[in-house]
Amino acid sequence: MIYNFSYPLKLVMVGILFSIYLLNLKLTFIPLPLVAFLSIFGFIFCLIKNKILVPRKYYNYFVLISLLSMICAFSFLVNQKSDFYFFIEICVYSVVFFFAALFLKSFVKYIGFNYNYETLTKVSVIAVVVQLFFSILAYINAVFFNIIFSIVDINLPLDTLDSFNQGRLVGIGASFFASGILNSFFLILLAGLLVSNRSSPLKSMKYIFWALLLSFMGVMASRTTVIGIMLFILISLCKKPLYVFYSTIPLLFILIFVNWFSSDSRLSELLKFGTDFLFDYENSQASESTGTLFEMLSIIPTTLKTWIIGDGLYHNDLGGYYMSTDVGYTRILFATGLVGFFFYTLAHLYLIFTTFWREKKFVCISLVILFFLLHIKGVANLMPLLFLYFIVDQE
Repeated sequence: MIYNFSYPLKLVMVGILFSIYLLNLKLTFIPLPLVAFLSIFGFIFCLIKNKILVPRKYYNYFVLISLLSMICAFSFLVNQKSDFYFFIEICVYSVVFFFAALFLKSFVKYIGFNYNYETLTKVSVIAVVVQLFFSILAYINAVFFNIIFSIVDINLPLDTLDSFNQGRLVGIGASFFASGILNSFFLILLAGLLVSNRSSPLKSMKYIFWALLLSFMGVMASRTTVIGIMLFILISLCKKPLYVFYSTIPLLFILIFVNWFSSDSRLSELLKFGTDFLFDYENSQASESTGTLFEMLSIIPTTLKTWIIGDGLYHNDLGGYYMSTDVGYTRILFATGLVGFFFYTLAHLYLIFTTFWREKKFVCISLVILFFLLHIKGVANLMPLLFLYFIVDQE
């Protein structure tokens, strides 16, 4: 049965639920992330409908994630030690997000929305842009910042967050690298909408406007967003060069927005963080970050055992990165070795190709490129984002 809620109310409800899912929101006064509650509802729904592993592709995915879990267990048995962080953050969280995605699908259909590529991308992009907008407000207003981060928990002390907030955007929920992952992912999905055969000139300008807005705001939260921007441009120009013309009108609005930013000293600092590397790379923060990254790339396993099944460790005793490296490839190697990395990658590729290859090959290839590029910077688990599209048109 489809219930007739008013459209604005539907949009707000869906927006809130998608924000909880995409940003993995956690409140300071609730011990579990809010997505855990969505997952419980999704699991109960599947039990009622008796469709936990239907259709078959769900079963295939769970086989892959089970094999990855077995590698984690085997690594623990061989090493006789493990912090289980990789198992929890990748294997357990992926299952949690899978059932949460099923709940979102059920809810979206329940209130009368179509659960398809276009609806998912529009709602998700709006949720991310709204999050970035409120993050900018928090950056500007210290009182609002303190209120927000006394409610929203991003696993950092408030004084540490405040020091970050002096020169860069602290995202509400998804922050720093996680924000860059979100922004890049949905820029690629927006490009898929843009090059759709059903995309009229008016729709094209609307999608380009959203992409420009997401790019401009996103790069101030995380410079990793640049990867998504480049892939968005690549998809758009490869498919339809006419989009250069379509982008002129939305670009005017963004330029006005940039001018407003540069007129305020505090906002100008934020703009500097996001764009300095384009004009003065040697003296920018990005140059220092790249230098640190290259140092981390030299940290690799030194024993055959570690190369094959890892050390079973993902964090060090102080809660930092094991072996002091944040590089995604080596963190996974140290945790589960090449065998674990193989199944981790295979699970991602299965989700990407099963979901996008048939109708959106450019998007599919771009997501594969994004996956491998992001892991140079850090561990980028795209599975929660991919689930939203993986379950489209399935009962």
